[in-house]
Formats: sequence, C-alpha cells, structure tokens
Amino acid sequence: MTLVRYAVARFCTRPRYLVLTLWVLGGSRALPRDAVQLRGLSRVHHVAAGFRRELLPWRAQWGRKLGRVVATSAAGLAALFAQPIADASATTTGLRDQRYCEVIPSVTQGSTVTTYIYNTQGLNLCPAAQWDALTEDEVNQEYGSQSAQLNGPRFWMMDDLDATGASSTGQTYTFGGIEMLLRGTLVTPVGTATVGEQFYVPNTVQRQTVYTFKAGQPIYELVDPDKNVYVMQSYAQIVDKNLTINQLPALGHILSLPTGWRYREKRPRHSIQLITTGIAYVVNDNLADSYERMNKPSLQLSGVPTGCVRRAFKVSVHVGGDTANTRVSVGPRTVKRTTSNDFMVSVPVSHNSRSRRLSVVASNDAGTARARASFRVCGRASRP
Repeated sequence: MTLVRYAVARFCTRPRYLVLTLWVLGGSRALPRDAVQLRGLSRVHHVAAGFRRELLPWRAQWGRKLGRVVATSAAGLAALFAQPIADASATTTGLRDQRYCEVIPSVTQGSTVTTYIYNTQGLNLCPAAQWDALTEDEVNQEYGSQSAQLNGPRFWMMDDLDATGASSTGQTYTFGGIEMLLRGTLVTPVGTATVGEQFYVPNTVQRQTVYTFKAGQPIYELVDPDKNVYVMQSYAQIVDKNLTINQLPALGHILSLPTGWRYREKRPRHSIQLITTGIAYVVNDNLADSYERMNKPSLQLSGVPTGCVRRAFKVSVHVGGDTANTRVSVGPRTVKRTTSNDFMVSVPVSHNSRSRRLSVVASNDAGTARARASFRVCGRASRP
C-alpha cells in the first residue's frame, strides 16, 4: 500500500483555510481512488500543494513534534477515507427534479437474459454532450452485452432516496466517459420483454430502496383497471424532449392511456415512503415516464390478552406495505392515529362493558387493511 501521510486541518477566520487536506510524501502523488471520489474534495491536489508549502517552516521549527502530530492524524484520516463509497452515498436528499441518466445493458447466457440497470445518481448529472454522443452499439461493445437501452435524461420525482444491499454495492462502470453505479438487476427468460420495452406493462426489478415523498409535495399516480396504484418516480425527456415538471399536473390529457387506466395528482398531508426489499414493480407510460407500484398495507397485532383483564394493557401493531394512515379504536373511541409502521398502543379498559372490541384500520392509496380483536374485562376494571 502506498505510503500516505495526512496533514492536520488548519482552522482560520478565512474560509480558504477551513479545509481538510492530504499531504502526500514519499510515494505516488495520486490520491487513493476512494478519496478522489468523495464529494467536496475535487480541489484536494491544489490545496495539498499550498498546505505543504505552509507546513515546511513549521517542520523546521517543530521537527519531531509535527511528525508525531501528522502520524497520529494519519490513522484517523486513513480510517475515514477507507469507508466504501456506497455507504457514503446510500442516502440522498433533495432529489426532486434532479437530472440523471440510465444505461441498461442485457447479457444473454443460455436461456436467460440478465439486465443490469446503471445510473448516474450520486456521481454526476449526466453531462449532455457526452450523453448525446453515446450510442447503444458503443455500450454493447464496451460492456459485452447483446442489447442495451439508453434511458434518459430523466428527472427524479421523490424527495429522498435510501439504497441498501444490492442497490448500494458501489460497483461502477463508465459508458462513453460517463461514470455510473449499478442500481438493480433483472433476470428474465430469453424472449421476454424487459424493463422499459413496453408501455403500461409492469416489469419486475430487483433492488432494495426506500423512496420518500414529502408531505405537501405533489405526487402523480397511474391507477390500472385492477386498482393497483403506481407512483411516478421519474419523468423523462426521451419521447417529449421538452417535458418539464410544471407540465405534469396536465399530463393526463396528453398520455394515451389504455382502457381502464387513470392518471391523477395528489398532495399527501404526510410523508409517503415506497419501500422495496426485493422486487419492485415498475411501469412506463407512453412518454417513458416511470412509476413504481405502491404496496397495499397489511396488519399484524400481538399482545392481545386471551384471558380477562382488569386494567389497561399494551398491544404491538405492525403495518406492512408502504406508508399508511392507521387508526386504532376501542369500541367507538379512537385511541391512536399514526403513520408509523411499528408502534405500541395502550388499550384502555372500562367496567361499563364486559366485552370490548379493538379495531385497527390502515389505509393508503393502494388499499385498506383491517384487523379486529376482542378482549374481556374481569368484573370491575381498575386503573393502572
């Protein structure tokens, strides 16, 4: 491993000194690749050179003391820069209307086709000149794929994105000078349509992501004849190269929707999360805008007593699926409202009725789930 000594940070009232710089001595002047990729360090080479000149008089004056300081700092800073890039960029905020591009090469092996989904998120904003020059033939030649799609430019519609597992491996590939991260894979039999090849037809994509749409921000949905709800994750300038976010409210009048499909706009009063822990179902409209299916809620209760009770008790509630409004009632009385996926609720007990019913209702745009449980009160109830 190349010997790299790290200089300590110098803090001064002038902002140009408020930097953390690397001082490379006795080896290659190239910085470690992970460090170069870290955001905010694009000028680290120039800063390092200037900082070295400033430190030279200090070295003459302080000698071994400075050496010990540098050596001590090296261990901590080396640990910092050793962290995988995927971990640093797994969570991204402020994405709404941010530009990105995807390259989707497909490799055929025997009777199956493996499709790889790469995008520029977290690395660059898909430089227009390089993207316009990139061709599918160039992708196939570089990657060794039999077919490829150039999917972009696109613009995110969620506010925050959290990627884990296979969606944050940090595996990169450079297509036509544009560096991209591997974000998902899809394995299908030969001859099966893959993601983005057909409009209004669901495709499965394997990934682990959480998309967050903030309260009060508009979301745009497609509803199919079976009442499945798909939330727009990105709009595209592929078919309509002039499409902007301001045109999305009226998109329903422009799209060629199949019979039974609907397009609608909503402004949720609470934040919504679309959670994918394996398979995401994605559809594209005829303008190539992309939507992810919202999961219907499910409910699981635990802790409901089987015998009679005399005082208040707690029940654990798990709400599966994507974010839902959940209401907990005891008889006609509502005791809790929440959008949490896991929570505890205190169930009050009254001696006015020997038999009581606990009711939980969770609903989101995709559907409603209900759970009920009964409990018995032992004689006269007492306060906890």
